[in-house]
Amino acid sequence: MQIAYRYIITSPENFETEINRIWKKLTGDQPGERTNLVSRGRSITVPKAYKGICQFTFEQLCTTHEYGPAECTLIAENYHTILLSGIPKMDITQYNEARRYAELYHRT
Repeated sequence: MQIAYRYIITSPENFETEINRIWKKLTGDQPGERTNLVSRGRSITVPKAYKGICQFTFEQLCTTHEYGPAECTLIAENYHTILLSGIPKMDITQYNEARRYAELYHRT
């Protein structure tokens, strides 16, 4: 499944306001719910989801959990729009996190 739109917010000053505005626009101001997806016996917690739209932080997807290609594919198959916040400027010390982010980006 291909994501129809990618929203890129570059200004950290108004980031929370902007991500909330996008969520409200896409969902009609619905609050979203925490849900779980299961891939090969591993559970993926989706912190906020509503009708094909989900929201994660970079930390939740790429740092805290070691999601691989199967999990990225599962997320992409279940959500047509992914709001991902807190993407840091990365260097070589964050190789694994960058690889996970790239995997998710290319699967969507």
